[in-house]
Amino acid sequence: MLSNNNFDENFKILSHLKESEGWFLISSRADSVFVYEKNINNKKINALKVQKVVKSKSENIMNVIMNVSEYPEIMNNEKVTSSIIKKDNKSVYAYNHFPIPIPFMSDRHYIFILNQISNKNVEWVLLPIEETLSDSEIQKIINKNSDAVYMQEGAGFWEVEYLSDNFSQVSYALYMDSAGSISDYLNDYLNSYSIINLFKSVLKKAEEIN
Repeated sequence: MLSNNNFDENFKILSHLKESEGWFLISSRADSVFVYEKNINNKKINALKVQKVVKSKSENIMNVIMNVSEYPEIMNNEKVTSSIIKKDNKSVYAYNHFPIPIPFMSDRHYIFILNQISNKNVEWVLLPIEETLSDSEIQKIINKNSDAVYMQEGAGFWEVEYLSDNFSQVSYALYMDSAGSISDYLNDYLNSYSIINLFKSVLKKAEEIN
């Protein structure tokens, strides 16, 4: 578990995700999604970034990203649980439970703070459990899932670049340590699975709104 002092580590990770330097293309998928990888401070797990040009208005994409409670619906996965715990100024405190598609592996849960920092950028960081002890609303969520494995180290960054009235370039960068006894290989696999799944689901929903 991260110490109180290490809560800042998630913001340091976020800073690295925002930087354009250090990303290497590892895959150009048939669905026109480009996948990049980056090492952050010699961590054993690499950060991932996915990118695609889509026929969607940027404001529609941003609205879908911020609507966390709709993630299970847009991902068409009833096993996913996503909810907004509370809103504080421009910050959204949210809870996610994503099932792990591997037998005998415990599902992962996490609490995060989501911020839309501009009309084209959304960022989030995981909230370590010890940072939630004084918040009764968040503690209710944790108490309902007392045996859950909560992820503590991670961050994400969305960027929606305007290309024209109907076209945008969308990027999503992610670093997530799944915690527990998962190997680095499985951690990389889960990150790749989750980032592409959410990314494509968000873009599909945004295109439906157009």
